[in-house]
Amino acid sequence: MPLFRTLGDRIAVEIIRGQSVDGMAVIDGIFVSDVKKSTANQAFVLAEVVAAGPAVKIALPSYLVLVSDYFGEEVEADGRKLRIGRERDIAAVKGVNCWIPPADRVLLERIDQKYVGPILLPEDMRAPYFEARVLHAGADAQVNASDRVLVPKDRSVKIAIGGQRMLLIEEPSILAIL
Repeated sequence: MPLFRTLGDRIAVEIIRGQSVDGMAVIDGIFVSDVKKSTANQAFVLAEVVAAGPAVKIALPSYLVLVSDYFGEEVEADGRKLRIGRERDIAAVKGVNCWIPPADRVLLERIDQKYVGPILLPEDMRAPYFEARVLHAGADAQVNASDRVLVPKDRSVKIAIGGQRMLLIEEPSILAIL
């Protein structure tokens, strides 16, 4: 238990570093983007929550979370290097069998649609948006798991966990539920 507390929606995390295998860090059987590789200018790492403010809803102490390598402010406390940031800046929290995004964040699986009817569309002719299936939605999101949604290409961040490639997006960026 730390000697300090965080306030409001702030959390303190300790980054867990792992070995790199084929450009991915392997931590507890979970694959996250390696800190040396980046997707959409972000690298994601696994972290353990050390302290959580009273307004924090899902990232409680000892929970494992997925955060950007640039998450929060780096501080030294209790003889450890910690990062203190806001709960909304967490990419996902490790649940029992899945990763759960916080607040209005949504984890998606892209549905590749290369055809319009019987016609194959070349990559450069496709629209600036794509169709995706909702895997998990945060508590404040208005979409549900398995919903099909329309998403702008430039608004999502690619992540890979356990070999499964997913997209992370804020719900307001979703154009429509199909």
